Amino acid sequence: RTAVPGDTVTTVLARPDGTNETYTHVLNQAEIDARTFTQRIGPQDLTNQGLHRTEITLTTMVGTSLPSVKSFFVDTADPVRPEVATSNGQFINGTAEPGTTVEVRDGQGKLIGTVGPVGADGNWTIVPPLPLPNGTRLLATAKDDAGNQSPVGEGSVVVGELLISGAVD
Repeated sequence: RTAVPGDTVTTVLARPDGTNETYTHVLNQAEIDARTFTQRIGPQDLTNQGLHRTEITLTTMVGTSLPSVKSFFVDTADPVRPEVATSNGQFINGTAEPGTTVEVRDGQGKLIGTVGPVGADGNWTIVPPLPLPNGTRLLATAKDDAGNQSPVGEGSVVVGELLISGAVD
């Protein structure tokens, strides 16, 4: 049976903590003609970090449809603070949460460089366009795909430092 005005679409949101929220929407003729409707789920209902699931059903005078099930992940957590190693001014190295994009600025807020996404090992490197002077403050933030930003990680430039970096097994 085709939907008619007055039929009801029910959306059940299952949160990662085991709680549910139910939304009910009564279809109108314009939605039926367009073959679409919108069910808004407000940010107040998506505060839990993790995997969420929706089950959507249509109820008509004939009965209720089988549910259409969709899952999605809500990321509300800020990435961890990136670590910034002491730099010789020619290379800036550090570690950050894998998958994030790291942005490094100097103490005055001028962008030095951006790198990402950070690989699975968490290591990142930025090569400034020009060597940075001794004493330059390095302020790094990491941002994930959801737009969450980390606290600031700090480092500095010490010219004359021997830069040795690498992985240790």
